[in-house]
Amino acid sequence: MTQSGKRLSGKLSGDVGVKRDGPGGGSEVNHLESLDLKAIVDAAGTMIIACDLDGIVRFFNPAAERMLGWKAEEIVGHQTPAIWHDSEAVAQRAEELSRELGRPVAPGFEVFATMAKERTNEQRQWTYVRRDGSRFPVQLVVSALFDPQGEMVGTLGTAQDISERVQAEHDRDQIFNLSLDMIGIADHQGYFRRINPAFSRTLGWKAEEILSRPFLEFVHPEDQAATLREMESLSAGELTLHFENRYHCHDGTWKWLAWNCTPQPDGMIYAIARDVTRRRQAEEELRRSEQNLQITLDSIGDAVLATDANRRVTRINPVAERLTGWKQSEALGRPIEEIFRIVNEETREPAVIPVDDVLATGAIHALANHTLLISRDGTEWPIADSA
Repeated sequence: MTQSGKRLSGKLSGDVGVKRDGPGGGSEVNHLESLDLKAIVDAAGTMIIACDLDGIVRFFNPAAERMLGWKAEEIVGHQTPAIWHDSEAVAQRAEELSRELGRPVAPGFEVFATMAKERTNEQRQWTYVRRDGSRFPVQLVVSALFDPQGEMVGTLGTAQDISERVQAEHDRDQIFNLSLDMIGIADHQGYFRRINPAFSRTLGWKAEEILSRPFLEFVHPEDQAATLREMESLSAGELTLHFENRYHCHDGTWKWLAWNCTPQPDGMIYAIARDVTRRRQAEEELRRSEQNLQITLDSIGDAVLATDANRRVTRINPVAERLTGWKQSEALGRPIEEIFRIVNEETREPAVIPVDDVLATGAIHALANHTLLISRDGTEWPIADSA
């Protein structure tokens, strides 16, 4: 056993402490002089493993035994942490540290001890390999161990199994990446911090192009004022439900997006958007069609009334207004019999309004001969028409 190994082994149940920088910039040694350290770490649910300066394991608590599959007597004094670490990940981290520190850091235990030696706790996600070869992710914190004189005698690693958290993050990322809707996280300064691939698929911009510019730059000039007002509401803690604006696409076109957004306590905004361009185009085409139809109906010389499936008036043109005596604003929603009162000119019996037959067959039905339309004021008009 090396000298540091002897000193570490002899101190683990006595006065070994973890040394960190104090709040004033100096150093303080937190000695565990009066505590039975072994009793504490034996009961812990976190893996706690101590190594000497040569990397030999000097302490291996029960949680480490349960999670890794080795007994303490198989590890303590015989093995280094390399036995349960992914060698490729260790080599990669050695290269990173070599670049960061400007000096070579060898793959192996030096990777875990380097930052501790620099008086900085190394906290990082690693993959551990169990005795049976199965793998699981852990969050590992490595600290330096010091004796009462303040001399470093080893390292202390505490590791937590984060399998459930990693799986939850994986599931979240799958939903995030596979969603057909645009999902993004924006900050209070007006930039997207994270976006899913649907942004690029919908707008044509690369992700880095969207993330590097204020999102207001993509909003149509006519929609920017409304967008800013919506952002103010979000800043006040209000939800955004189905707010629509136009976003500029890489090909120069504009797309309508419908947004649902939720503000977070830290000032971030979670946003989901859906491309509603086709719906908006269909609505615009319908509006124009309705407008053209209204112009046509207003200009023809025939009276025109339209009903819904419940026989209630939905449209009446100016000629029909003049003949029936009802303004469209008054007639809408009323039963057709109330507005379109027709009788047989000879018998004075009510004539049949063939609305039901038209709705049932979809065919055109002519009104009976000798039909009179009685207007609201009692004026009678001879008519001949079809439904």
